[in-house]
Amino acid sequence: MKILFVSHAASLTGAPKFVFELAKLFADRHEVILVTKKDGVLLQQAIANNRQGIHYIDTNNSHEVSSSSFPEKVETARALIQQHNPDFVYVNSVASGEWVVASHLCGVKNLLHVHEMRKECLSQVRMRCVTIDIMEYADFVLYPSKDVERDVCEFFDPPPKASAIVDYFFDCDAILENARREEPLPQNARGVEIDRDRPIVCACGVA
Repeated sequence: MKILFVSHAASLTGAPKFVFELAKLFADRHEVILVTKKDGVLLQQAIANNRQGIHYIDTNNSHEVSSSSFPEKVETARALIQQHNPDFVYVNSVASGEWVVASHLCGVKNLLHVHEMRKECLSQVRMRCVTIDIMEYADFVLYPSKDVERDVCEFFDPPPKASAIVDYFFDCDAILENARREEPLPQNARGVEIDRDRPIVCACGVA
């Protein structure tokens, strides 16, 4: 099977990292094409270490680098689908909504993996990355949580025809076991051990 994966970017954030790794897994048994709408570190690393033989394409028409209209983006996606003739199209964000429309117009089955909540969906509509009726063109929709499912069904009109929630599994027992292990105290930049009872503040970005 020939599968075309679409990522809205190639940055080191959650959704792009997920789709790049997913494409590599499928490349072991299928012919894979990965399209990104914006250049980035992930794309450069993937091209430099392409043991799976994935065909990488950068359309360079993300809303962050291009002023192309939604219909223009649909035509770009449609032309690439017609050129490469995939059997299936996986779209990893509503930020790449034109690929859902284009694959539908080409008669190719698609799957839209939505990570965005209501506010992010509204932002993508305003930036001409997706349309309110996008679910009319989606064959199947995946959500990472019930909250995302609720927002998608309430925001888009019509709601998805077919969908499912894919929960990410965490082994809580294994995490707790690792947390109880006695490890050597970490050291600061000066080589001094950090006091176990001293508060440590950490920050984590959100993709």
